[in-house]
Amino acid sequence: MKIEKATKKDLKELDKIKGCKMPKLHISRLEQQKKRKAIYFIAYEKNKPVGHVFVYLKGNENYHSCPTLQDVFVKETERKKGFGRMLMNKVEQKLKNLSYKKIGLDVETGEKWLKKFYESGGYKVIGKIHQQTWTQKDSGKKMITKVWHLEKKLR
Repeated sequence: MKIEKATKKDLKELDKIKGCKMPKLHISRLEQQKKRKAIYFIAYEKNKPVGHVFVYLKGNENYHSCPTLQDVFVKETERKKGFGRMLMNKVEQKLKNLSYKKIGLDVETGEKWLKKFYESGGYKVIGKIHQQTWTQKDSGKKMITKVWHLEKKLR
């Protein structure tokens, strides 16, 4: 598998991974990366897009005191092949190289399988379940959900 920094040339490929068009979201993420406020990687297996990972370097809320994983996604047909773990390892190594000591993320309370995935990679729940609100970039829809916050020390 090849994991590289996402660029504008990857816009169509990023849409293929999730199976829907989200140009505003991807363009916003690429702009954040250009400003050095984020890391955005795309993964290819045999020249086909299989996943991506996006991390804000400064967190996005008051309770995030470290870089925050906003999105790690592997195409449904490519799951259970280790690609998600490889993407996580790549971004964690990049953060270590940039001298960060930990990484955080939020998991919706209904996604217990995803929480277990992160915990198996060394992430631990920090604090209590809290509410998170955001607006989807492409639809403009306001979202409210309850999440666990997890963190991992980078060694």
